[in-house]
Amino acid sequence: MLSVPMVIILILVGLWISGIIESHIDDKNAEYYSAVQITDPDMFEFNMQTNVGNAFVYGDLSAVDTVSYPDIPGEYMSLKKVTEKYTMHTRVVTTTDSKGRSHSHTEVYYSWDYAGEEEKHSEKLDFMGIEFDFSKFSMPSQDCIDTVYDSRTVRQNYYGNTTEYTGTVYTELRNGTISDSSKFYESMSIDEAIKHCTSNVWIYVFWVFWIIFVVAAVIGFY
Repeated sequence: MLSVPMVIILILVGLWISGIIESHIDDKNAEYYSAVQITDPDMFEFNMQTNVGNAFVYGDLSAVDTVSYPDIPGEYMSLKKVTEKYTMHTRVVTTTDSKGRSHSHTEVYYSWDYAGEEEKHSEKLDFMGIEFDFSKFSMPSQDCIDTVYDSRTVRQNYYGNTTEYTGTVYTELRNGTISDSSKFYESMSIDEAIKHCTSNVWIYVFWVFWIIFVVAAVIGFY
């Protein structure tokens, strides 16, 4: 009987937290819906000079200067080299025989372990015909390019961004430039970017975890 009011209280707390999350999402959605939508380079430059504020801007993003590594072909907007070493490990394994007796032994196994990384990127990017610092954009995730083996026990994994993308940037146009780390939505139109930004998926994620927590709390109580 005591578990019934406990569940009710936890559900009410969940509704309160959900309301806070939903209120925050509504505020952000209002920000996205009221943002200026730009597809013209001249309008983009004009709105930067007039401090128009939040904007979705659709256009081409390309590297002014490219980067490369000698081990892989091609030029890229950004590159990351991750070093891995093939390392021996040991672990204790316990097994049970047909008579229910436990036996332990040391097992040797090998795995590719992280051993450091380095990264390089373009200094300048061109967007809508205007050059910006690389730091002005939050880039799409890097794709795996290739794996190069230096020896039987050392390998380099290369990841990178290509030299050009088309998509939508969500940013703030102020003081003749855009905000730092402006999110770039690769291959998305403005409408698709707005739909992506205004998703209410976090409400559902919260309730999934909260229901799991409530069930675990009741089981723990019993």
